[in-house]
Amino acid sequence: MQNRITKFADIVLPIALPSLFTYRIPKEWNDLVMPGIRVIVPFGKNKLFTGIIRTVHENPPITYEAKYIDTLLDEIPIVSEIQFKFWEWMSLYYMCHIGEVMQAALPNGLKITSETKVVLSDVAKQKPDILNLHSNEYKIIEALLVKEILSLAEISKIIDIKNPLGIVKRMVDKGILLLYESIEEKYKPKLTTYLSLNNKYKDENTLNELINLLEKKAYKQMEIVMRFLQRRQSELLKGIKEAEIFIKKKDIVPTEDNTSFLALMKKEVFDVKEIDAGRFKFEMDTNYHKVLNTEQESALHAIKRNFEDKKHCLLHGLTGTGKTEIYIQLAEDTIQQGKQVLYLLPEIALTGQIINRVQQKFGARAAIYHSRMTNHERVEVWQNILNDYSNQALNTRPHFDIIVGARSSLFLPLHNLGLIIIDEEHDASYKQQDPAPRYHAKDSAIYLAQLFNANVLLGSATPSLESYYLAHEQKFGYVKLMNRFGEAVMPKWRIIDIKEEERNKTMQQSFSLPLIHAINTAISNHEQIILFQNRRGFSPYTECQECAWTPTCLNCDVSLTYHKSLHLLRCHYCGYSTKPYSECSSCASTHLLFKGLGTERIEEEVELLFPNAKVARLDLDSTRSKHAYNQIMNDFADGQIDILIGTQMVTKGLDFSNVNVVGILNADQVLKFPDFRSHERAFQTLVQVGGRAGRRKKQGMVFLQTAQPNHPVIQLAMQNAVDALFEKELLEREQFHYPPFYRMIEFNILSPQRELTDEAALIFSESLRALFKDLVLGPQTPSIGRIKNLYLKRILVKLKKEWAYKKVRQEINELLVQQSKLDIFKKVKIQVNVDPV
Repeated sequence: MQNRITKFADIVLPIALPSLFTYRIPKEWNDLVMPGIRVIVPFGKNKLFTGIIRTVHENPPITYEAKYIDTLLDEIPIVSEIQFKFWEWMSLYYMCHIGEVMQAALPNGLKITSETKVVLSDVAKQKPDILNLHSNEYKIIEALLVKEILSLAEISKIIDIKNPLGIVKRMVDKGILLLYESIEEKYKPKLTTYLSLNNKYKDENTLNELINLLEKKAYKQMEIVMRFLQRRQSELLKGIKEAEIFIKKKDIVPTEDNTSFLALMKKEVFDVKEIDAGRFKFEMDTNYHKVLNTEQESALHAIKRNFEDKKHCLLHGLTGTGKTEIYIQLAEDTIQQGKQVLYLLPEIALTGQIINRVQQKFGARAAIYHSRMTNHERVEVWQNILNDYSNQALNTRPHFDIIVGARSSLFLPLHNLGLIIIDEEHDASYKQQDPAPRYHAKDSAIYLAQLFNANVLLGSATPSLESYYLAHEQKFGYVKLMNRFGEAVMPKWRIIDIKEEERNKTMQQSFSLPLIHAINTAISNHEQIILFQNRRGFSPYTECQECAWTPTCLNCDVSLTYHKSLHLLRCHYCGYSTKPYSECSSCASTHLLFKGLGTERIEEEVELLFPNAKVARLDLDSTRSKHAYNQIMNDFADGQIDILIGTQMVTKGLDFSNVNVVGILNADQVLKFPDFRSHERAFQTLVQVGGRAGRRKKQGMVFLQTAQPNHPVIQLAMQNAVDALFEKELLEREQFHYPPFYRMIEFNILSPQRELTDEAALIFSESLRALFKDLVLGPQTPSIGRIKNLYLKRILVKLKKEWAYKKVRQEINELLVQQSKLDIFKKVKIQVNVDPV
């Protein structure tokens, strides 16, 4: 009787719409459909989407007729109830749609999105003439034999049917067609070929006859067999049973001898087995054993004591104090309790050293998850964690005990989480900017930990003001590390007034005389140097010397940056590029100069000033390929690079024992941002980059070049006076109603028309003022008022901490619904950014 009941499913689709969609379940699937499994469903006239079933029930929708679910993709759920709760919280808190959260959460390899396209299956390609086809099906196959991929819209024209989904579905069911998205995105396991000896050659006489024959007629084949037998004998001596012996093909068959191997297969010498070997087989270093010093041990015990009373703890450890080893020890303790650890890093591609340490310690128990991995790699991590969960009934140990990842790793199907480590917790990269959900990984991690009753350890040498405040309000535990590991001491700072240097004519291009002397001394002592310049490219802008005209982007209100290596002017916001101008577009003058300093220009100057030094550049342009960053870091670690020039990348996670000089070439750049966090951010950047110097016995030197030597942030940074900065900043934040005393929501109004954007922003801001009075700021045009041909207006709302956020959110959502009904708001886009950074 159960199978005869008409059931329905509410399904999450990767679409920015406010509600779930109800679909009818075919009765034969009643026992198969459950929350958390993926399905393919029709949406609109001719689209198919991958959705996730949220609930199963018997209530048909009232306002529309439910369509049938098209395809079941899973036998077991790939999304758990805890994950759904996490998605729903994120949707509510960050005021976005749950479909947008799903889109961010699932790796692309688990989704079918965009307009559906189809390809021919291998069977249809090989034998299209013998298939029992209708005329329209023949037409589709003939078209696909000419053009390999067709969209539903193209098929509709070919067979002259408005909605060809039914025909396409039948052809998919017959195995004639395959959904192109599933071919493009579907996870393909990484298979490794293993060989075992065919039963007929396990008889010693038969085997000897084969070897004798091969020795006379096919010597290369005989070599392959002998290599196999040597490996086999080694396994037998270890006590492994004959039936369990499988040898990797690549270990005994050289690539150039594949023809010989195929000849052996014809002789049925080997049996072949394809095994999903996985992409993440890391070797554990059995000798990895780091002994914590007394202060680290005290900090570790203090963290554990804090976890007895509070679930969250801030570890404030100065640069070089050995925070990473404390993280690893705490992770090991958590794993020994049978629980998982999530180790968050702000930019995973920039922290290869930490990844290496984790892999050395935990080997195959460690997983890595970040955006620079391929779709296949991300799906493999997801599936492995999921399989661990599905095997819990067998009491199997989780395959991945510790996951090291960027913010997207919060969405993995974790099932027994015990600890979240948030390293460099102050870093703004933890905040997702575009597209929605615009979530902050730190705050989201704290909520995720609550769902598992797990602990959270936040660590930084320069904590965010919000975390510092919560720690001193005793809402977080607080542990401080003051002394560098081993015999290392904090670096010595020297502030260089570049205005004074220029007056004395001692500047050589971008370098002061003291910095040049320090670099030369370091090179002669075989020491390394890091130079920090927080702008990439060669020159940030080009300027006409006659009329001050500057080339700007066609799509954005920004100047074009000159990249000398590409000989292009490029926009860093939309990617527009053009060749450099030979004359001014305003006055036709040919006197155009590249102005400002980027990392490319610094690299060129360094090569001229220090011709014998080995130089490398570390910025977004030099690390676009998947492994470029790790290659540069490995070369630097191996001493193949003397001088490393970089943007903020050089401030994150670098620990090199031979770096003795750090040069901050223009500290004023990081002090000029028009933002209430500018002093906090500048302090963090300067302290972090300075902390790369002198990590071992010899005291390092930091040379900070500035036109504002007496600026309070610079003075505090050189003293590493974190407490003094926070006291000063907290007073101003409280006085002017900023976090951590107030919550903020930012609204961005965008449209292709300036006047329309201005009018809509004014209407919306007045509606907000009716709710929040003088706590509404704007609308204002930000420093960049047009990006990708969309004009932008910004409105900021400050909310008192004591206000019930749930009620505030409800009022804002109601307002957004009301505004969406007005004609003007049908032509503009409103982006909501909760807790902007």
